[in-house]
Amino acid sequence: MSQLVERTPALTGDASADASVDASAEARATRRLDLPDNGFTRWLGERGHILLAVVGALAFMVIRPPVADLQAADARAAAAGRHVGLGYWLSWFGGSTPGQYSILTPLLASALGVTTIAGLSVLGIATIARPLLAGTARPTSGAYLVVASALANLWSGRVPFSVGIAVSLTGLLLLLRGRPLLGGVVNGAATVFSPLGPAFILLAIVGPAFAKREWRTSAIIFAIPSVLGLIIPSMLFGAPAAMPFAWTTLAWTVGIVLAASLLDLPREIKYGLWAAVIASVGAFVIPSGVGANISRYAFLLLPPIVWAAARNPRKVIVLGLLPAFVYSGYLVARDLEAASQPSAQQTYYTGLRAELATLPDRDNQRVEVLDTATHRAAVELVPEVYLARGWETQSDSSNNAIFYNNALLNPISYREWLDDNAVAWVAVPTAPGAGYQSEAALIKTGLPYLNEFWHDEQWTLYAVSTPSEIVPAPATVVSSTETRFVFDLTQAATLHLSLRPARFLHITNLNPLGPQVCLSSNRPDEINATFAAAGRYVLTSGFAVTSSVHASCPAP
Repeated sequence: MSQLVERTPALTGDASADASVDASAEARATRRLDLPDNGFTRWLGERGHILLAVVGALAFMVIRPPVADLQAADARAAAAGRHVGLGYWLSWFGGSTPGQYSILTPLLASALGVTTIAGLSVLGIATIARPLLAGTARPTSGAYLVVASALANLWSGRVPFSVGIAVSLTGLLLLLRGRPLLGGVVNGAATVFSPLGPAFILLAIVGPAFAKREWRTSAIIFAIPSVLGLIIPSMLFGAPAAMPFAWTTLAWTVGIVLAASLLDLPREIKYGLWAAVIASVGAFVIPSGVGANISRYAFLLLPPIVWAAARNPRKVIVLGLLPAFVYSGYLVARDLEAASQPSAQQTYYTGLRAELATLPDRDNQRVEVLDTATHRAAVELVPEVYLARGWETQSDSSNNAIFYNNALLNPISYREWLDDNAVAWVAVPTAPGAGYQSEAALIKTGLPYLNEFWHDEQWTLYAVSTPSEIVPAPATVVSSTETRFVFDLTQAATLHLSLRPARFLHITNLNPLGPQVCLSSNRPDEINATFAAAGRYVLTSGFAVTSSVHASCPAP
């Protein structure tokens, strides 16, 4: 291993300087435990972190806490199992593009199980943790901290990120072992699971690339396929909407990094920390799909690197990393506390689901659900109804801005939003999540266009007066699913469809000799469909290099 480190300098410092510290410090720590020096204790010291990963992952798979992010993974995996593709999904947000979220994770989760692939990803991370930290001051305890970070992420339910970062770390290991091109290809390929992993690994190599001239060529070779891996899916499916980034999250993120930077660290790690600060501020100032997600880099990825590389005494390092430990622990505790509430359980939705199944015209109208803290409605109520919203912060904040700015939400704007999204029913729980409090308060004031017609111990259901439709008259819907509408039209017309434009969306005339349909849009929540003749039509999605939605269409 020493020859390998000499050939490819580790990200976490000079192996020759840190190896002696490793040998003495880690050995002293083992002796302080007063454990017998036998094969098991040696294995526990060197490979015990893998056992920790197995136990933690199995516990998660057995307990399966209904944390919020797990609901999104469950919903998308279930949709993939029902053959919802990457192009367009009608069940959430008035139409969404699943490929923007993750290309392969839902399909893989549908085949193997959501918690199974999440648990396997943690085991994969544990397996490569010690090789990644080879040549650092504390590879053994550092490997335990890598697993602790992976488990913290797992128990918050971030499944695509867990799978993606496992693949990206494999790419990083290949880079460290002198195979930058293959490593970059693997890192770029991780984008099909989650784009955050490849982006974080690119950020991690910025410090070494600036600090060490011998690293720059390898870093560039690694970066090229990594960047291509990030760009290509965005070109195919579009970039995700901007992720909100609260100033409090920015403060924690920057504070975590700055606290770590006070430690005695190799120059390349110092540079990397400053790069993380710049990237965090940039993500705050410039709206993007990363946004607040960059905080994961600070409280999950940086602590093991800093711990393994710092030259301070252990107690000092713990103090330097204390903000990261506190913030990470708080997030896991918050998620698990929400998952323990009655509103997070499947039974909370039983009565509402049964009532929604009886509603007329639910094949052409939507339900606005003021969801609970864990967003379980996003998986429990689909595919029985179309949801006006769903569980993806980026899409929700972009498409439904009135709920993220109290100055925009009032009885008039809310009525307009209901009409724009073809909402016929509004469901209000006894325990709405934090993001739905303002909407719940507005409804509680008594709105003349909402009429209560059903309730149970958990939910109150309102009907919207004279609601609009997804596919309006003069069209008549024949059938609808999560991926298609079939409808009849008795005359040439231009219909204003309550659907969000997407590249892969198109409408086909079932008469192959009939005229084609022109789609256009000048609003983010509506598509204009121009029909030149009567007939039966199918709205669905399919792969297309260019968008089928145009800026304008000729009159019918």
